[in-house]
Amino acid sequence: MKADALCVMLFASIHDVMAAERVLKRRDLWCDMIPTPRQLSSDCGMALAFREEALAAVKEAIEQSTADCRGIFRERKAEAAGRLGKMFDPL
Repeated sequence: MKADALCVMLFASIHDVMAAERVLKRRDLWCDMIPTPRQLSSDCGMALAFREEALAAVKEAIEQSTADCRGIFRERKAEAAGRLGKMFDPL
């Protein structure tokens, strides 16, 4: 696993994204609110990105929160049809 590898967490609503962001920041876990990648489907247009190395701590924090997490995906770069693009693997 690369130290700079990112994961993306999807939520049911923007309220869930904001609740999760608050919980993670309270625990000093880096996260960034981003638009939901178009490769991933979600009810909400925003998602949270976080470092893969913090996956276990993030999962624990979210499980103890009220945020409705709809899925976690690992970002990976892939060469498709001769061009680089982003792809996501479910976790």
